Amino acid sequence: MAGTDELTEVDVFLGQALDGGPVFMDLHSNLYYLLVPGSFSWRWNDRDFPGVECLGQDHFLGVPDIRLTVPRGRSYWCVPMDSPGELCNSGDAERFVGAAYRARQVEGARW
Repeated sequence: MAGTDELTEVDVFLGQALDGGPVFMDLHSNLYYLLVPGSFSWRWNDRDFPGVECLGQDHFLGVPDIRLTVPRGRSYWCVPMDSPGELCNSGDAERFVGAAYRARQVEGARW
């Protein structure tokens, strides 16, 4: 959706698309993590969005140090938190994942 594979440009795109909501990337697995409220309820199942998972309150997730904001090492903040506890808007996250999934289908790519 960002129109590029250049991570720093993708980061700018993510920041705009998610209105500054925090996102980090695990560079080893090439997975992005959007931080949403613990009360967020993912409406779809794995058949609707294969490869997309919503980790709920019964999961633990290690996040990068807040100073890691460039793409190197294990993981980094693509869109850093502006303040403690800041999260992505649930609706923005849901719309973004849906749009990204549809864009991947048009390209014929798999998650």
